[in-house]
Amino acid sequence: MRSTLRHYTLELVIWRDIVELDFDHIIADFLADHAFVDNLISTSRKNLAENYALTTEFFDKQCGLPIAASTKAHRALGALQATEVAKLWTKETDLTAWEHIVLNERVYFPTGQAFCSTEPGWFRFTFAITKEQLVLALDRIGNSFKLD
Repeated sequence: MRSTLRHYTLELVIWRDIVELDFDHIIADFLADHAFVDNLISTSRKNLAENYALTTEFFDKQCGLPIAASTKAHRALGALQATEVAKLWTKETDLTAWEHIVLNERVYFPTGQAFCSTEPGWFRFTFAITKEQLVLALDRIGNSFKLD
């Protein structure tokens, strides 16, 4: 029994190492292509800057939500305390508000509890997606903040 278990364990370890080695070679080939890497970095930098500007403009001007300035991340931190929605968003209702946004608007919009914030009303928004997806997500988030 022990030798069989040891045999299967060795097979799993060997299989895992083979897959990782193949994957490592593929990644090494991509990284060896300097033109590809340079283009990827410049394109990503441009897209992230555009998406960051679109995101901060949306939250600041259209929703009135303050966004913490970010220069090196692909996400933004914001606070709902400055909005009408803040009255509804308390520590007790954090999960309820999150469920509303996820289930009704179909946007994953984590509450502050997901990243250990002790104050209610904080959120983290990732904008490292295509511009089309970002516009759709921002539209849906804007709908979730409407108090009708």
